[in-house]
Amino acid sequence: MQITIGLASHINTIDLARITDLDFLLLPEMFNCVYTPDKFEVVDDTDGTIEKLKAISAANPRLHLIAGTLPITDEDDGELYNRSLTFRNGEVIHSVSKIHLFRPIKDDRLFKKGSYVGNFSTMIRENEVLAGIAICYDLRFPELIRRMTLERLQVLFVPAHWAKAREFAWKTLLCARAIENQVFVVGLNNASKSFCFAPEGECRYESEDIVDFATFEIDLNEIDESKKLFNTRFDTELL
Repeated sequence: MQITIGLASHINTIDLARITDLDFLLLPEMFNCVYTPDKFEVVDDTDGTIEKLKAISAANPRLHLIAGTLPITDEDDGELYNRSLTFRNGEVIHSVSKIHLFRPIKDDRLFKKGSYVGNFSTMIRENEVLAGIAICYDLRFPELIRRMTLERLQVLFVPAHWAKAREFAWKTLLCARAIENQVFVVGLNNASKSFCFAPEGECRYESEDIVDFATFEIDLNEIDESKKLFNTRFDTELL
């Protein structure tokens, strides 16, 4: 089964004429903010940004719009979270907050850490697809993604603000998570290159630099092909 994925660095770089045929569109971490070790500032109003995303989603019913992350104050506990929202048909169908907060840029002082949420299930052309989201630094913790895999993860989306100085680690970890879990991993970075890796580690997409807007296709049948000899989900021992 082929699915089409789009990447955009900001809501303003989304090519509205080209998203009608997309199944997923991913934005990066904190795309409406200045988000550096020295400064955190909300540039585009979060509530207004969410309304714009809802409108884009409502106008493109096929699209799953994964809004990278935004600084969102939770209605229940009043705490600020680094949170990813996924929209379809103008509604939020999935919400997950960053679990592992990156201390060097004072994430732990700005935000409350999230809890495990798991994957979301959706129908694409009468086929169930199970997708999950890990946010930037979460990628360094394989036990998180393995838990998603045990719940039948197929495609992992990783919105990030990962420093170019650590680009080798970014690329390597994305590839490793794909191989060890036999899934597709899509990483969108608003600080350096973005990638997509297939279940056996082949690179299916690599940007030249920071992405403005790009699209590519993946074939989910590759997941089953990669599991013909062995299936790591069945052989996992949680020690």
